Amino acid sequence: MDFDGKTAAERKVEDIAKRSLGAGEYATIEKARAAAWLANPKLFDEYRTESQSEAFLAKIAKASEARISKGGHAMSTAESQLDNLAKKRVAETSEPYAKAYTAVLDTPEGRRLYAEHRAA
Repeated sequence: MDFDGKTAAERKVEDIAKRSLGAGEYATIEKARAAAWLANPKLFDEYRTESQSEAFLAKIAKASEARISKGGHAMSTAESQLDNLAKKRVAETSEPYAKAYTAVLDTPEGRRLYAEHRAA
């Protein structure tokens, strides 16, 4: 399988979200993903660990180099912008990171950044 820029935890949450959406539990895939993250805090911990690992960052760098060499652009920074917005919200509200991240995803800016991240 080609590297898609996602962690194993992101893939697991995507599967959970698609099943929830298919079962009619949520109106949109974004809401299903947000609920999946909230319901699975261990997956979020796995995501944070994996996304900051040397191996994952090396894969991101390699994928970016490959895209650039083919005339494309480097992988998006939208994910890090979402992370920063969530961290800012945690500082302002003292709520758990997963709840803050979910709240950020439910804003117009969060939806835009998430769509940009998925398109990268």
